[in-house]
Amino acid sequence: MRKAIKLWLLLFFILFFGCFCPCYSETQNAILISWDGAQRSHLVELIDANKVPGIKSLKDAGAFVEIKIEGHETCTSVGHAQMLTGLTSEIMNVYNNQNYKPIPKGYTI
Repeated sequence: MRKAIKLWLLLFFILFFGCFCPCYSETQNAILISWDGAQRSHLVELIDANKVPGIKSLKDAGAFVEIKIEGHETCTSVGHAQMLTGLTSEIMNVYNNQNYKPIPKGYTI
């Protein structure tokens, strides 16, 4: 548990300080942190009880996004492709963990 908290804090500082570093060009990047298999309601309970302070820090900093799964079953590859592109599985040709193609260049940030 401590390793996970340290990882979340490290990612938070990378994201926070990376936004203010003058050494970056105009290219913008994002880091998607996905906790595969976690039940959202349980995670929210843990955040509210301050049992996962690293994730709570990310949420308090505005890095916790409320999403709704629509148009597909909860499947890792389909969900990640949709989050990274905003496009449906029909457009991306990502249907499940066994039936997928790479996301075409230019379709992600």
